[in-house]
Amino acid sequence: LTISIDGVDFEILRTRDERDVIVHGSSMVMKMTVKDGEETPTVMFLGDLDKISGEFFLNETPKEKLKSDIVQMAHHGNWAVDKNVYDAVNAKIRLWPITFWLWQDHKIWLVDKVRSWFGIEENNYTDGDILACGYGEYPKDYTSISDWKKCVDKMKIIL
Repeated sequence: LTISIDGVDFEILRTRDERDVIVHGSSMVMKMTVKDGEETPTVMFLGDLDKISGEFFLNETPKEKLKSDIVQMAHHGNWAVDKNVYDAVNAKIRLWPITFWLWQDHKIWLVDKVRSWFGIEENNYTDGDILACGYGEYPKDYTSISDWKKCVDKMKIIL
């Protein structure tokens, strides 16, 4: 299915199927193509795909549809698809929907392993990495408005 809105196409490449035994595998995968004159940049949104659903996606999607300019890292860039999926997408820019504490994780959630696939050294990032929600501070009590107010000025996206 392809949905077109104002010169932007969203092609649905995968939805949940009966083989998805982990909830993350039920993520929808879509490729966005922006028609901008001669330029047609593409973004692959992997959602929360896990290792198993990532293999299904890779093996069942035509190779020519995998290549994208930008990729949204599956499941925050941790505990997700294997390197071969990212190799097939071959994106130059990676969108990491990740918290700062998770980005700094050392071996618990496997973020360090995924970063190593792209030559990213400990707690650093390259020009091809965009960290969304990589805030330097979070409220101690998520239900407290006053705690949120104390850290709002430190909640900036790190590029």
